[in-house]
Amino acid sequence: MILDPEVAERYGDALFAVAKRRNELDAIWQDAEELMALVPRGSQIRTFLEGPQFNTADQERVVEKVFKGQLHELLTNLLHLLIHRRRIYYLEAILETFQRLVEESRGIYPAEVVSAVELNEAQKRDVEACMERYTQTDLRIHWRVEENLIGGLVVKFKDLLIDDSVSTRFAKLKHDMMAVRV
Repeated sequence: MILDPEVAERYGDALFAVAKRRNELDAIWQDAEELMALVPRGSQIRTFLEGPQFNTADQERVVEKVFKGQLHELLTNLLHLLIHRRRIYYLEAILETFQRLVEESRGIYPAEVVSAVELNEAQKRDVEACMERYTQTDLRIHWRVEENLIGGLVVKFKDLLIDDSVSTRFAKLKHDMMAVRV
């Protein structure tokens, strides 16, 4: 299903604003992580909650029975609202938006590092320390492996892209060599 990112942003912004106003960011953060662990993609409960063929009243009863007392009331209210408006499939994107906003409010920003091989913990610490010095921010880094890079790293942070991969160097060398007239 194709999701409108603005919808997830609006709901995530609203959840963040209410949680911040109530000074309950940490509690909701923890429960949001717990909620995502309880309803992973493909799980029976998630399929039931997202299924348009199921009655919304039944879905809301399940939410009440399963999550009431287990999750913060703001999250159970959010679940009810999303079910009522038939937007429950936005839940994951909404909670990701909420978590990003919480991290940004604490000065932590997402970044991505792509390498050709899995980096060990010491290498990850070195790359992270170097990136944090360069960006002058605390980072939450998502590490990914793409073997087609051959070697080197690709770093993404906000609008910054640093591509120091061997495959890019080869492509540049090829381009430069093709430009030379003999």
